[in-house]
Amino acid sequence: MKKFISRGLVGVLLVGSLGGCASKGILIGAAPSDPPPQIFFLGARDGKGNDYLTWENVSSFGPVPPELKQAGDSACRAVGDELRAIGYHPEARGRDGIEITGGGFFCQPVIFGAN
Repeated sequence: MKKFISRGLVGVLLVGSLGGCASKGILIGAAPSDPPPQIFFLGARDGKGNDYLTWENVSSFGPVPPELKQAGDSACRAVGDELRAIGYHPEARGRDGIEITGGGFFCQPVIFGAN
């Protein structure tokens, strides 16, 4: 499941496989930090043979800058309608360890209709 897409070569990744983080939520840093997040293979594939991928070093993401929020949300929605960008890192790295041009967004599902 190559759950990252390029939108102007900006990486996006769905992270639904971090069950251990669910109790406390995903912690995004106050600012992007080192080490930069990198796309990581979870060691499994879906029924279609696509790799399950996630971000390593999630806490290295910082908030999405206001000027990138619309682009980040659009990129996340391209993966799933319920997803929004909650994190950004300008030096995020792809699975190959090479910096993603334009950085990477961390996507998280939103709950519609919640008060």
